[in-house]
Amino acid sequence: LREATGLAAEPVATRVTRWDDGLPQYPVGHHTRVARVREHVAELPGLAVCGAAYDGVGIPACVASAYAAVDQLGGDRAGLEALRANPVQSLHGGAGE
Repeated sequence: LREATGLAAEPVATRVTRWDDGLPQYPVGHHTRVARVREHVAELPGLAVCGAAYDGVGIPACVASAYAAVDQLGGDRAGLEALRANPVQSLHGGAGE
């Protein structure tokens, strides 16, 4: 994440979850709950939500979700380019290859 965010601190804890033979599925009603969360978050300036809990469980969906959050906040995507170039290596130090 240092390459993507510019942060120099080491993580306190990390966890990689491997989903063998498939990806997790959202429960019925998930999209409605996410829409409600986003309605409330929209009322809070400077806050956006993104990631697998909201927009898709695969790495490409998570990266797209991050881009959408940055765009929503009017930010600069430059730090996210490392994720687009090689999302698995950028996020897991190559562990998923």
